[in-house]
Order: sequence, then C-alpha cells, then structure tokens
Amino acid sequence: MHTLPRAIRALRQSPLKAVLVVAGAVLIIAGTTVAANTTLFADATSFKPQAYTELYFTDPHDLPKTMKADTVYDTSFTITNHSETAHTYRYIVTVQTESSIAVQPPASIRVAAGATATQRIHLKTPVPDQTTLVTVALEGTDQVIRFYALP
Repeated sequence: MHTLPRAIRALRQSPLKAVLVVAGAVLIIAGTTVAANTTLFADATSFKPQAYTELYFTDPHDLPKTMKADTVYDTSFTITNHSETAHTYRYIVTVQTESSIAVQPPASIRVAAGATATQRIHLKTPVPDQTTLVTVALEGTDQVIRFYALP
C-alpha cells in the first residue's frame, strides 16, 4: 500500500525523471497508434481492387428447357477472372436426375488476369423421363451454377 506514495514522492523529488517517464509512455502510445493507423489508412486508401471470380452460364436463355434421353445438348459457361494474376480453374459438371447422377471428369481452364473465358460443355441426361439438374462447380470454391430441365 505504501509503494505508490513512495513512487510519487520519488518522482516529485526528481522532476526530470517524472518528465522522462511521462514522455516515454506518450511515445510508446503514440508510436503504437501511428503504426496501427498507418497500415489501416494505407489499406483503406490504396484503391487496390478486391480479387474475385465470376461464373455464369453464357446465354441463360439458350439453356435446354427439356432434356430427352439419348440426346446430347451443348451449352457453355463463362469465367471472368477479376484478379491481378492468371488462374487455372478446375471445374466439375454433373447431370443428375431423381434416380441417377452422371459426373463428368474434372476439367480445367486457364484464364488470364482480368480476362474472360468461355467453356463449351456437352450434356446428356442419364435417365429418361425425369427432371434433370445440371451443375457446374469450381473446385476449391463455393462457386456453383445450375439449371433444371424437364423430361
């Protein structure tokens, strides 16, 4: 309990020591604040675009509305790479009905930085007379597009 009054008395007896302690504390607090705010300020004002990917069916109006067995349907999807580096995207196409699923072998497409690429895919329903769900998924992401076709 007597430690604090002794410390205050010691600082009163040596004003220079008190000034140095306070100045040191202020410098530490100011330095930490400036360092943190400089990084935040630089990030906030850098105008560095956020990297992202677009995935969509190239022409959604031309997607098959019905799919009959033993008929191959062609459609395409597009990937736009909104980043500063080229990227190879692996994708999986599945064609699914109520009772069956057909998974096409995984494939990949390379898209340059800031570029767009279109990929043509061939679809065939695995079972006749059932509603078909077609899915295109980019591996390693949560990017998925899909459409349904009636029998």
